[in-house]
Amino acid sequence: AIAAIVREPAARPTLREYSFLQVQMRNQRAAVCCETFLSVRSSTFMTETLRSILAGTAGLDIAALAALVLTIRRVPGTTPPDFVRLGWTTLAIQSLHFVEELLAGFEGRFPLLLGLAPWPKTFFVLFNLSWIAIWAGALFTVRRSRVALFPLWFLAIAAIANGVAHPLASVAVRGYFPGLVTAPALGLAGVFLFSRLVAFTRPAAA
Repeated sequence: AIAAIVREPAARPTLREYSFLQVQMRNQRAAVCCETFLSVRSSTFMTETLRSILAGTAGLDIAALAALVLTIRRVPGTTPPDFVRLGWTTLAIQSLHFVEELLAGFEGRFPLLLGLAPWPKTFFVLFNLSWIAIWAGALFTVRRSRVALFPLWFLAIAAIANGVAHPLASVAVRGYFPGLVTAPALGLAGVFLFSRLVAFTRPAAA
């Protein structure tokens, strides 16, 4: 005799197991939604931060362009000894200016004044330290390299701009604005440095 084969129906999940599966599915959906939200939020934050940095430093881009034009169109003569000393003095004041800005939260207040997102402190510190290193290197090599004049033209123009911009920002906020204390001395040093650069360079031949 052939034994009858009886197939048992698949066991249905109990109510407890079904509830557990529902909780697991909800948790998975929540995790996916959370990851998507954080990804979008991070992307938005990066976009706003990048836009803030590009817009907030546009003035420095103009200063750098002016420095590049002056470097190309003016030929240096013999570098006077007092120029290098003046350059180091300007750089020292610029360094103090950076410290004042850092301690007073310039990286947050300046972008907000322009209606932009605050800058990351890491960016602000690395940006300034990089330029301080470039300016120092230019002062060491200015007697041997015409290329070194570009950072020094930029230092002079940026120093003058700082000397004007910080008092104006203080007027706009009706109080202290980060960098105000050292800005006048920096602006004055920038004027002297710019005048000395003009003095020992001459227009390039057409």
